[in-house]
Amino acid sequence: MPPTPTGKAPQGTIFNQTVAAGQTVPITKRGNNAYIVLATGTIDMRPRGPHGTNEFSTYTQGTGFENTDFDIVDLRNSNTFSVVVSVWVGESGFIDKRLILATSGAGAIQNVVNPLWTGTGSAPAYVEVPDISGGSFTDINGKKWLAISRVQILISNLDSGNVMLLQKAGNHVFNTGAVFAIQPATEVGPAFQGSYCVVQNGGTINGLVAEVYQAIPA
Repeated sequence: MPPTPTGKAPQGTIFNQTVAAGQTVPITKRGNNAYIVLATGTIDMRPRGPHGTNEFSTYTQGTGFENTDFDIVDLRNSNTFSVVVSVWVGESGFIDKRLILATSGAGAIQNVVNPLWTGTGSAPAYVEVPDISGGSFTDINGKKWLAISRVQILISNLDSGNVMLLQKAGNHVFNTGAVFAIQPATEVGPAFQGSYCVVQNGGTINGLVAEVYQAIPA
């Protein structure tokens, strides 16, 4: 679906969007400048307007094009993974071309919790912890976010006697390819990237599992 604006300037708008691998997403906004404020990978852009459709060119975070009239800017992800991108589109000239990432106010980058197992319902035999950087998620309050990068994994072992293990993703049998142990009645927050699986000696999970991501509003 087309991206939605998250913040407005007098002559420009910032659009936040996850672009799936191989996907092309149009931004319908008249202007002559487009600038990538944030991107978790390379992104292809092309303007479409009164003078025709340009070829796609590849851009990275902190780059863009100017002085090209358009009615639509197409975003294309040629990577094999999803990319979160924040694009400024409009008619204004930029004060400068330095990248400034907001850490406060609407649309700012924030540390947001992605709940994986909250202890509600029947306890699972394991909890997969996929790294969804470049994708989207919904926080415990129902708000949607675009994940830039994982900050940490949050694991609380509420059991008084059984150890939890952080294992290779897809390893659902206890003590098969483990990299980290969580002792009974303790909680940890390792700053690990990549995908894992949480299992517990004794069967089902007696604890809580979540992640923290640097994220922007969807």
